[in-house]
Amino acid sequence: MHSSALHIKHCHPERLVPDELSRFGKQLYNDHAARYNFAKKYIKNKKVLDIACGSGYGSLLMMKAKPYSITAVDNS
Repeated sequence: MHSSALHIKHCHPERLVPDELSRFGKQLYNDHAARYNFAKKYIKNKKVLDIACGSGYGSLLMMKAKPYSITAVDNS
């Protein structure tokens, strides 16, 4: 595999699996989690659509805000 492809595979900022993070990835996870935590303020008792959710960890984080429902969709 080409070295740049390896870099993209392991560092792509839009595809995270929290249990598989390196030290670098943990900061990236914290950045993503901050966005979901921001959204949690607005979703109580709402229907939520999480598009391009990847592994779905963000939908799980948002469940703590007690939305009416969350539908998580990803093409991969």
